[in-house]
Amino acid sequence: MYATSTSIASYKNKLHWQLSKGYTKSSWREDLIISRQVLDESYNQTSISPFAPETLDFRKWIEQ
Repeated sequence: MYATSTSIASYKNKLHWQLSKGYTKSSWREDLIISRQVLDESYNQTSISPFAPETLDFRKWIEQ
């Protein structure tokens, strides 16, 4: 997993504000391997699911 973010903020008098951005990337893999016997028949099943989501976000906050 990889993540990074940055932000800047100011708190002066009655005006408070903040800006931020972030990036996240992770990955994983799920494997399912099944072997089964039904009467005289053999069945093999394989399911492989790689997943690599990426998220980019921006946020702003202003308060008076």
